[in-house]
Amino acid sequence: MDEKKNMNEPAKVEKKEENIVSNNPNLNQKVDASSPKVVPSKKGNNFKYVMTVFLFIALFAIVFFLPEISEGIRSFQEKPSFEKPKQEILTSGLMNCTLKKTTGAKEVSTMIGFYFTDKQLKKTTQETSTVLKETATGEELAALETSISSCEKLSTLEKEIAGLTTTCTSTGLSLTMTETVDYQEYDKTTLQDNIAEFEGNIPQFQFNQDINELQSLMQASGYQCEIQ
Repeated sequence: MDEKKNMNEPAKVEKKEENIVSNNPNLNQKVDASSPKVVPSKKGNNFKYVMTVFLFIALFAIVFFLPEISEGIRSFQEKPSFEKPKQEILTSGLMNCTLKKTTGAKEVSTMIGFYFTDKQLKKTTQETSTVLKETATGEELAALETSISSCEKLSTLEKEIAGLTTTCTSTGLSLTMTETVDYQEYDKTTLQDNIAEFEGNIPQFQFNQDINELQSLMQASGYQCEIQ
């Protein structure tokens, strides 16, 4: 009886061990020798390697070009600060003033050149051009003929006065009158003594008159002035 009891005990032990294995999922898994092994990714390692090489190259470049970099920094520090160039004030030269007027069939263009030194007037040249259209009336044609006669008379009279010159160029429908006054030479007294003959055509500016004052006067009269 006892022998039969002992023979049954190993079977129970084996059964108990099977239960332990079945209840533990970790122990229940079988290792398959044919399964491929999982290899950790080396992507992170490659990135670190590339960055290390890049840093070494950057450091080498900085050391190699250090003299040039230092020189550039020193040159920048020593470079004077940018200053806006001062505008040059012209004290001697030429100021041109122009004016154009149209009345009916008559167009009159006037250009006066003021020559100055140290901002003081020395000479003027005035060119007045009168042009009539083909639609001009008899009255306008007669007025142009009168202007041509006056210009020629003035040109003759001024040959006797130093510093004054007048020239006339005319056609049937136009007149260009050019008057030059050298204020350093012309005889103002002789001109005033014979003013009736000149029909009031006397220089309207003064020797050494301030060019800025002249510019203001001309612009107030409608002229466009430019200093060259």
